[in-house]
Order: sequence, then structure tokens, then C-alpha cells
Amino acid sequence: MTFPPSEMNKKTDPETAAPFISDEKLKRVLSPSEVSTDDTASVNISSISGSATSSFFSSNSDSTYNIWSKLIQRRGAWTDDDDDDETLSGSCRNKLHLFWCSVKRELHYLTKVCCKHPHIPAISLMIFAIMVSVGMTVTEKFCESETYKLKNKAEWVAQDTGKWFSDSFSEALIPLFALQQAVMHSEYFTHLFDAIGEYDAQNSAPAILGAKSKTFPDYRNISGICDDEELMTKFGEIVDSINDYIGLNGVVVNYRLAPHSVFCLAHPMVNSDDFPEGGKLSNVGLIGYDAGITPNTFWKNTLQNTYGMPDTVDLFGPFNKSSNGVVLSPQFFCGHLSVPVPGYNVTVANSTYDSWGFVMHFMDWHELVERSDIHNRFECEGLDFSLFKKADDQVQLLAESKNAHLLQKNNSIDVPIYTANGEWINRVGYVHGFRPRWRKPLDLAIVVISLIFTLLLAMCLIERQSHKSLLYKVMPKKAIYKLHRGQTVVERFNLVTIFFSDIVGFTSMAGEMLPNQVMEMLNDLYVELDKITARHGVYKVETIGDAYMVVGGAPNRCSPSEAARKVALFALETMKLMKTFRTKDGHQIVLRAGLASGPVVAGVVGTDMPRYCFFGNTVNLASRMESTSKKSKVQCSETTYRLLRDAQNYVFDLESRIENGVHGIQVKGKGLQSTWWVNDAQKIEDAARDVERSVLPKLGCKDIDGRRCIRPKICGSNSYELHQALTKQQWSTLCPSGQCPEKLTISPQNLNEVVDGVYVILESLLIDAVVFRNNEENMSLEAKKELRDYIQQIASLYNDNSFHCLEHANHVLTSMNKLCDTIHAFIAVKSPDRVTFHDRMFEDPFETFVMVFAAFVHDVGHLGMSNQMLSEKGNEIAIKYSHVSSAERLSMDVSVDLLFSPEMSNLKETIMPDGDIPRKKLFGEIMFCAILSTDIASSERLAMCKARYDVVYKSHSQALQQVKYHHIPGKIENCDSDSDDDTIESDLCPYEPFYEDIKRLLRLSEIDMSKMKESMVLTMACLTNYVLIEHLMQVADISHCMQDWKNFVKWNFKLFKEIMNCHRDGLTNDPYPAWDASQVGFLINYVYPLATRTEKCLGYIPGLDLSRNAENNKNNWLIHGKEISDIFRVSVENGESEEEVLRKCFSL
Repeated sequence: MTFPPSEMNKKTDPETAAPFISDEKLKRVLSPSEVSTDDTASVNISSISGSATSSFFSSNSDSTYNIWSKLIQRRGAWTDDDDDDETLSGSCRNKLHLFWCSVKRELHYLTKVCCKHPHIPAISLMIFAIMVSVGMTVTEKFCESETYKLKNKAEWVAQDTGKWFSDSFSEALIPLFALQQAVMHSEYFTHLFDAIGEYDAQNSAPAILGAKSKTFPDYRNISGICDDEELMTKFGEIVDSINDYIGLNGVVVNYRLAPHSVFCLAHPMVNSDDFPEGGKLSNVGLIGYDAGITPNTFWKNTLQNTYGMPDTVDLFGPFNKSSNGVVLSPQFFCGHLSVPVPGYNVTVANSTYDSWGFVMHFMDWHELVERSDIHNRFECEGLDFSLFKKADDQVQLLAESKNAHLLQKNNSIDVPIYTANGEWINRVGYVHGFRPRWRKPLDLAIVVISLIFTLLLAMCLIERQSHKSLLYKVMPKKAIYKLHRGQTVVERFNLVTIFFSDIVGFTSMAGEMLPNQVMEMLNDLYVELDKITARHGVYKVETIGDAYMVVGGAPNRCSPSEAARKVALFALETMKLMKTFRTKDGHQIVLRAGLASGPVVAGVVGTDMPRYCFFGNTVNLASRMESTSKKSKVQCSETTYRLLRDAQNYVFDLESRIENGVHGIQVKGKGLQSTWWVNDAQKIEDAARDVERSVLPKLGCKDIDGRRCIRPKICGSNSYELHQALTKQQWSTLCPSGQCPEKLTISPQNLNEVVDGVYVILESLLIDAVVFRNNEENMSLEAKKELRDYIQQIASLYNDNSFHCLEHANHVLTSMNKLCDTIHAFIAVKSPDRVTFHDRMFEDPFETFVMVFAAFVHDVGHLGMSNQMLSEKGNEIAIKYSHVSSAERLSMDVSVDLLFSPEMSNLKETIMPDGDIPRKKLFGEIMFCAILSTDIASSERLAMCKARYDVVYKSHSQALQQVKYHHIPGKIENCDSDSDDDTIESDLCPYEPFYEDIKRLLRLSEIDMSKMKESMVLTMACLTNYVLIEHLMQVADISHCMQDWKNFVKWNFKLFKEIMNCHRDGLTNDPYPAWDASQVGFLINYVYPLATRTEKCLGYIPGLDLSRNAENNKNNWLIHGKEISDIFRVSVENGESEEEVLRKCFSL
């Protein structure tokens, strides 16, 4: 709180202001419990004990210059009864508006909780999905069952009604058979055949033009033959008796008799009784028509069918027939049946048939269906039907229900019916389909019920989470857990730091403000303080009026110095906030604060209104530190001072408090106490960071590819970014500088850049190995400094060759690191059941470190000459190593001797401690195996590498079955075996001939060597390890051949240039004439087989396209190799720069 300058002079010692506060005013501010003067250890009491010096009594009651009085005058409209409900009622004029406001508040609250706790909507959505899925699944099962029942019902009804249709149709044909038999076995009609006679025969009925004739006389004059009244009467009687007996009057509407295929008799001759008014079926014009000789195709086909199958009715129909514009029936059938009277035959279309003639009738199918109860049958079943016949790709409708047009394939079934008229189809189904009608409403009900249940569940979860969050803010989780189980909550903390603060002048301002104004002001302030509390990880105990209490080191325990540091930083940030914090009216608040450290007891007392409180003298002392502090100042006790002085990563500006020349202040109940002002704090790097800054500043942790590891991380141009650039670049376009592929032609890196790159890779891998081995980072600062020194010395020992140089070593190291990192990343995403033996090899980061380390040192000391050149020249190096892998063994001697030098003792101890013989053995195995494998000019060594590979992969499944694992954390070691099948011939061991070198280089005693030899049984597991190490090292050594075209050309030129230098020195022939062909042979005979073997060892790993890149380089070389070889030769002769040469090559 600020005051005018004149008033500031009046604010002297807090004790002088106390008498000006009246008892009434004090009672309005403090609750009765707070007025108590009991000096217990409770936080409620201790925070205000010694009230004579409390800030509650620190302000003058004169309101003339009180800033809060001025605020009251500006806002005099404030009232005591201004509660939330009335405010809301004033803004919401009606109940609907009030309801809407409540809904909006509730929705805002729910949304806020869901956003803060996303597991609530996730669980709710999952429950909703499960309920809907289960409901839909159960419904679908019932629906399928119901659909099956409905389909079975429809099929059964279709078959049943189909039988009725078939039977009814067959029954309608019976009169025709009855008439046939009447003609055959009576003597009334047989004479008609002879009376009519053959067409154009003598004494036969003459041919004439009839009613249907136009040019051909297809009628016969049968006057006096068929118009005999007695004959016609007899025919009518027979027909009527048949209809009466079968009961088909009105269905079979006409009969005809045609002896010798000539229509002679018909009954009734004219039928108008069975048809609508005005309609009639007349046969007058048909009498005398000779169907046997007519050119009409229909009658020829009909008679041939009728006479050809004398026992079968030839049916034609359905068809509609009209008379005088009146439709007699939409569905007529006419049947024709032969009358095979013995001794008679007829001729049709030059074919003779044994028959007297035929009988014919007309059947009104529509009338037959209408008379039946078939429509009611379907209607009662809730079904619709459509009876039709397919003929010549046309559909002839026979009968249908009212809604038959709505039947489709998805809501009906077709049932075939076999009738005398052929196959009919009865399509039966439900207009709404076979799926039950209740399906959609039930689905909707399931969704609605699931949604309602989910919303209720979400509401319950939200309320539960809200209550839990609120409860966790009130007291610690551990205390809540004990309270739920009825246990006593009490804890002792040996050394915590407590913070108290209050508002300067709060008593006077509170006495002249309305309660809601005070609450609003305190709420705004404490919300900001709560945010600071969360940032610093301290625990807010409570607020008492304007007092704010915070604890560090409890209930979440931490070291005393860390607790003091957190609370002090919180206090300083709080004071910093007060400089910019303003009330809603734009005025400033001033705080004073105090810190004290010491033991406390925390717990919950009582059962009603439980509170997590702190008890002890430390609480009282912190309160005294606050009450005796000054505005905008943080005062701390001596214990806190000592803890802050020892705080890590921070330097605190601590100033001893001196009053009137006396160090310290008088504290009630404790006498003179030394106290300090906490003025400021500055973050610094700890000792480790200071040392690291001289090497690679600001190292930090980073989790890479899901493995536990330590990664360097610095700001600006930092090693973490460099490490990521080197490690995460693409294999195909790999560049030791981590630059983009377009910059491959730039000048080589300087020494410091190379050292930086190598350091971040090796340091990272070595820290991983140390962490994995010891479960904590214990790589000393000295070891880190020595690692950088080691890299610098190794770099300086590389000769200035064109190919076998530091740049090549850096490229091989970067390639090996990339290979291992890609394999690690691939293993990390594998499921456990798919982890292979090779995957297990990479579990120990130490193996990865040694492989990358070997890649860096594998050519150190190289003279730019092959081993053959060294031997032919009689070089002392070749003589020293007996002409066996001279350059490679020199590199091992140089690198390992430097590692064992006294100035590298800490680094050597970190890599392989003196007493850790297995670690030394593993280091020596990998180093010798990896570096010796790079002697690819030795045909004998390459043959042995291939032999080891063939032993392992001659039968991959057998080999894997023979492998035996001893799994100690993350590492597969050699294992002795009782089985002869598991022991490999010793001549396949890659380092067996070099035991003495291993002993000498690793400084091993005879006892150490004997122990090592005992564990050097070469098993399939060991051999598989060696094969993988050799292949990875060989791939890294010539990685440019398995990367993109630009990398290949760049390093190919370097190699060409180095061999040309040897040619100039007379050590070898001119490489140019055979360079083009030799590179093709090298790619085909060595690079591509190596790539395919390596891919077989590792399995397919995305991002390592070794064989494909090798194939692409071979194809490109076949196209451009001759031109590039010419460019190489001319460029070397002219002394052109590498950049210029590569630009020419890449422009092809």
C-alpha cells in the first residue's frame, strides 16, 4: 500500500500505530478465534501471535490520507447486501433469462473441467461407444433372428399360396380333359371328322373365304354339318354338366370343338352373362375356320404342340380380351387338347398326327383369383405378393396385391411355382422390408439412452473430479488417504522452510471497506500468489485474513536446501509481482514477508472441518520474521540463511539486518535473533556446468528413441542441435558436418568443427553406457575433459592423406553412429515378441560406444599406402606387425596406447574400470574384431569374414536354435556349452591370433588373460555377434558406396587422388586406365554382396537402403563412370580443387 509523502512520515514503528485501532474495528476484521492471544504452535494462532507487532495493528486510523478511503469515496454505491443472487436477478429480468444464465455458467464450468481433465470426456466417449456398440450388437442379433423368421414366414406363405395357384390352375384344366373324354367315348361327334373331310378333297366341306379371310380361303362351308340343332344342344348339355360338376361357371367361359382342326361347335355361342355390361364373347365368326390349313403362324405352332403332345394341354396366355371396347378380362388363358380317337389322323404343315381334332376352352384367370380368398390371406399375414411369368424376356403379370409395385429385391423373395403353364414366380415380401419396423426406433432409443447415461456418468465424473481437485487443494493426498481410512494424520518433517506475508496497512483499510470489497481485493491478490506457488512447487497452507502461509519441503519432501531455495524464490517473485500488481482501481499493494526454517509437525486435528495444519516453533518463528519485517522486504532466520547459502544453481543476495548498529532483532520469546534480508537471487551454472562450458556448454538430458540416455543440450549454436543434426540426418545423404546434401562440395571442416562433432557423439554414447551400467550419471568432469583432449590428439595424429584422413574417419564415425541409431530406433518400436538376437546385442550402450569409437580411430596413423605397399617398400610398420594387417594394428596400438596414458586415466577408468575384466575383454573383442575387418585388401581376411557369415547363416533357423543367451542387464555374454554343436572351431575367432596384442594393449596380467581365455569359448552366440560387428564396420568404412550418388562420387575422387599420389611416388601402377572397370567390379563383387549380407543380418530396417543405394551407384557409374574417370584424371593433373571437380561430375 502506498501513501502520500506527508503520510509516509507518520508511518513509523508498527507498535506505535496499534493504540489507534479501536476494539470495535478490530472485532469487525478478526474472528473471535483470531483475537485469541494463546501462543500455541498452531498455524492459526502462530500466524498472528505477538499481535502487538502484527501488521493488523500497523496503520493509522485517520482516513484523510488513506488510499482505501479515497477508493470508497469513488465507489460509494457499494452496499453490504450486494450478493451474487441479487446481482444476477438484477441483470436477468425474468426467470427464463435467469435460467439461461445458469445454464451458461454450468456449461462453462463443465467445459473447463473437461479441458483440464481430458480423461473425463475420453472415458465418457468410450462408455458411450461401448454402450451403443453393445446395444446395436444385441439389437442386430434380435433383428437378424426376426428377419430370419419373417423370411421363413414369407417363403412358407409363398410356397403355400403357390401350391394353391398351381392347384387352381390345374383344376381349371379338368373340364378340357372331361370334354376330350366325352368326345372320344360318345357317338355324337365322331362323324363330324368324315363329314368335314380333308381340305380340297372330294366330297369334303368346300373351302371358302370367311370372316377372317382376306386372300386365302381358310374357312370351310360346314352348313348342314355343324349347325344341326340336336348336335349343338347335345354339345351344350355336355359342357354345362361339366361346368356344373366342377363348379367353374364364370371361370371357364367358353368351350370349342374342332374336328379335323375346323371349328365346328362352341358353347355358349355368345357369352355375355359372365362379363361386364356391353361385353360379350362371340364365336359366330369363328365357326368354319380351318386352323389346320391357315397360314397363321400361331395356329400352326399351337396345333403342332397340341397334336404332338396328345396328353398335354397346350396353354396360351395370359392375355386380355376386349369386345366392343369393353375388357372382358385382363387375364385370359386358352387351352388346347388333342382328341386322339383311334383310326383318325390330321395333317398340319405337311405333318400327320394321330388325332381326330382338338377341344379348346377359355379360362378367366382373373375371375378365378378374385373368387378365391388369396388376397385376404396375404393381407392377414401383412404380406404383399406379385405372381408373374417370364416368357421371352417379358414379364406377364398373373396376380398381385395392392402394394405389389413396392416390392423390390431387398424386401421380398421369389419362390418358383411349377404349373401346367410352365414356371411361375411368386414374389412375396413386406413393403417395409424383412428388417423389423422396431429396428430404427430401437436404435434411436439405444443412442438416446446411451447418451443420457453417458452424460449422467460424465456429470458424476466431473463432480467427482471437481470434489477431488478441491479436496487436494485443501490438504495433501496422503492426508486425504489416511482420513478416508479413519487413520490419524500426523507427520514429522525435520527441516522445512515456512513463508509468511501480510499486507502493510491492511487493518486500517479493512476497517473502512465493505466486506465484499475486501474479499474481492484479497481474491485478486491470492489468485496471483497461487500461480507463483504452483510454479515453484511449494505448498500453500492457508490464508488468515491478509496473511499468506507457504511451506517448502512438506508435505512433498525434498532436501532442506532445495526447500529453502524454492520458498525464497517464491518470496522474491511475490515481491517482484507486487511492484506491478494493481487493484481494479489501479492502486498498489505493499507486502512484507518472513522466512524461517526448522522442524515441524503436520497433521489434521479433529474430525469436523478438518484442516491440514503445521505445528512447532518454526511456525511461530516464521510469523515473527514476517511481523518484524519491513514493507517490500523478505526477512529470513539464521537457519534459512545457511540453507540459502548452500543452495544449488542459485546465488542469493543475503544482507544481514542491522538495526541501530545491532546485528539482528529482538524476537518475542527468543531474544535477539540474527536475521537476513533476502534481496535477490541469480541463477548460475553449478560447478559441473562451469567446467562443461569450457568444453561444450550447458549439457542436459534428452530422451532419444525411447531409450534411457543422456544427451548434450545447449542453447544457441549448441551441441544438442549438432548431435541431432549428425544423428538424425538421412542415411543416403549423410554428411559428417550434418549439413544439407547440397553442401557436400564445400570445403572440409576445420579441426575444431570435427572435434566438436566427434565429441558430442562419443560423449553422448559414453554417458549412455555409464548410466546403463551404474543406473546414474557418474561420468566425471575430468573424464569429459579428457575425452575432448583424446579426440583432439587422435585428430592430430591423422595424416594429411586424400582418403585415409581425419575427414574419412569422421565420415565413418558418423555413418556407424547413424547405423546404430537407426537400429536402436527400429528396435524401440518392435513388440517384445519380435525382438531378435541382434536386437539384444544393442541393449548395452557400451557395445555401441566401442563400435563408434573404433570407427573413429580405425585409420589413425595411416600413411596413405595399402598394406601391400608397406610390405613391398619394406616399411618398418609392416615389419613390426609381420606384414599382417599392418595399418589396422598400428591404428589400434596408437589409439589404445593413448587411452592408457596417464593424462587419460579418468577417461580410461570411465570406459573400462581396472577391476572390470569382462568390460576390458568386451572392449578388446569389439576393437580388434571391428578394426581388423576393415583390411578388405586381404583376401584371406575377407574369406574368413565370409566363412563366419556362412556358418551363422548357412541354416538360419538352425543357427538361431543353437544360440544360447545369458541375459545380464541388457547384454549377451559368451556362454560355455555342454553341447559340441554349440562350440565353433577356434580358427573362426576373429581375434584368436592376436591374444598377445590384446594382453599388451589392455595391460592385462597373466591371471587376467587366463580368466579371459576361460570365457573365450567361441559359441554360436559369440560368432553371430562378431559377424554383425564385422559387417557393420565394413559398411561404415565404405558407407559412401551405399549412400547416394553424390557421396559416392565425392569419396571415389578422394580415393583416386590418394592412389594417384602413390603412383607418382612409384608405389603402384597408374590407376586411371582400369579405374572405370575396377569400380564396377568393386561394386558388384564386394559392395553389393556386403550390403545384402548386412541386410540379412539385421532384417529389413526402414531408412537403411544399403543394397538399393549400392545398385543405384553401380547403375549410375555404368552410365557416367568413363566420363567421371576422365574428369578425375584431368583434375588431378591440373591440380583442381575438390569442389570444382565435384561440380563437373554432378553436372553430367
